[in-house]
Amino acid sequence: MQVSTESIAAFLDTLPGRKRFLIAYSGGLDSHVLLHLMVCLREESGYGIRAAHVNHNIQRESRDWAGHCRDTCRALGVEMAVIDVDAGRAGKESPESRARRKRYAALEGILAEGEVLLTAHHRDDQVETLLLRLFRGSGVMGLASMRAVRPFAKGLHARPLLQHTREQLSAYAGNNGLDWIEDPSNADTRLDRNFVRHEVLPVIKNRWPSVDLPVTRTIRIFSETQELLDDVARQDLQVCSTQKPDVLAVDLLKRLSIPRQKNLVRYWCRTLNLPGPDSRSVSRIVAEAIAARHDSNAQVSWSGAELHRYGNYVQLIVPPGGFDKSSIRVWDFKAPCRLDFGELTAVEGNGSGLKKELCNGARVEVRYRNGGEKIRLPGRTCRHKLKKLFQETATPPWLRERVPLIYVGDRLAMAAGFWTDAHFVAGAGEPSWIINWSYTSNV
Repeated sequence: MQVSTESIAAFLDTLPGRKRFLIAYSGGLDSHVLLHLMVCLREESGYGIRAAHVNHNIQRESRDWAGHCRDTCRALGVEMAVIDVDAGRAGKESPESRARRKRYAALEGILAEGEVLLTAHHRDDQVETLLLRLFRGSGVMGLASMRAVRPFAKGLHARPLLQHTREQLSAYAGNNGLDWIEDPSNADTRLDRNFVRHEVLPVIKNRWPSVDLPVTRTIRIFSETQELLDDVARQDLQVCSTQKPDVLAVDLLKRLSIPRQKNLVRYWCRTLNLPGPDSRSVSRIVAEAIAARHDSNAQVSWSGAELHRYGNYVQLIVPPGGFDKSSIRVWDFKAPCRLDFGELTAVEGNGSGLKKELCNGARVEVRYRNGGEKIRLPGRTCRHKLKKLFQETATPPWLRERVPLIYVGDRLAMAAGFWTDAHFVAGAGEPSWIINWSYTSNV
C-alpha cells in the first residue's frame, strides 16, 4: 500500500469525533511525511493541527534542527512549539530509554483535552520494537509492540503510519520534494535499536524478504491475546477489589490460579497508573505477599511502586520517600497546614472536633510519631498507646508513622483522621475546630 492522504484519512476516521491533532515533529523523514500528509488533509477535512518539536539537547546540531523545524512549519502554516528537555546523563537508564521518557513526558504536558498525539512510527519500527522486546524477555503486553491507538494524557496517542514501511515513506518524501534532517546518531550501532536496524534486520530480510508481514500478523495476535488477558484481569479485579481501588483482598486473590494472580497484579498496576513490576517482582508478590501468613507485613518494591501486605489485604503505593519524623509545625488553624503527605484544614463547628476554648491562646503543634504516644478515647478511663490502637484498627504500618499528631500545649489532643483525646472532645453545642486530614493519595 502506497502512502497517501486516503490511507491516513481512513485511519483517522476510526477515531470518531477527533478533529484536533498534535504532531510530534522531529524534523526527520518519518515525521516530515506525517506532517505533510496532515497539512494536505487539513484543507479537505477541517482538522485542527499543530506540531511539537522536542529538543533533547544531546546533539550539538540540536539548535539548528529546531530552527529547521520552525522554518518548515512556518512555510506550511502550522503552529509549532519547541520544548527543551535534558535527556543527557542517563545513569543506569539507557540513553534511548531516557530520551523516550523525557520526550513523552514533554508531549504529555502540552497535549490539550481531547487532542490526539500523532507520531510517525511505521511498520519497520514495529518489527524492530518486537525484536528488541523479545531479546529483553518481555511478556505478551511488550510483544504486542506498538499499538495503533492508546490512551495518552488528556487524549489519545495514535500511529497512523504503522501500515507503511520506511521504504514507502522515503518514496513519498521523494515524490513530494520534502527536505528533512538526518540525525547522525541513527547510524550509531552502539545503540540497541540501531544495531537491530542496521545489523540484525538486513540479515533476516536477506533470508526472508517479506518478514515484516508475518511479524506484523504475530504482533496483532499478541495484541488480541493481551486484550483477552485484560478481560480476565478486569473480571478478577472486580472479585478481589475492596472499597479502595489501591487495596485488594488476599483471601479472594488466593482463590485464583498463580498465572491469574500475576496477570491481575500487572493489570491492577496499569489501572492505577503505576509502573508494572518485572517478572521477578511479580513472582515475589505471589510468593512473599499473597501466599504469606495473615500476620505478614511483606513488602515488594520496584521502580516507581511498592506492594505491601497487611492482614487480609495487599496495597499498592507510590514509594513515599524520606521525611523528617522529628519535624514540628506550629499551626493556628487559619490556613491549611501543608505536610509531607497531604495537608490539615480546620473549620469552625459545634459539638464535635477539638474544644475551641482549649485551643484559643494555646500553642498548637503538628508532629509525627516517635513511639510511646498515648491517648484517652471518649468513654474510657485509661489511656492507650497509639501503637495498640493502630494494630486494633489494622492500619497499614507504612501509614501509621505518617499520621499527623496535633498537640495542644504539650498534650496530645488528636491523631488526625483517627482519634481525639476525650479531654479535648467538644461537647454538644460547644464551639469547636473540625479538623480534616487530606492524605496525599498515592494513586
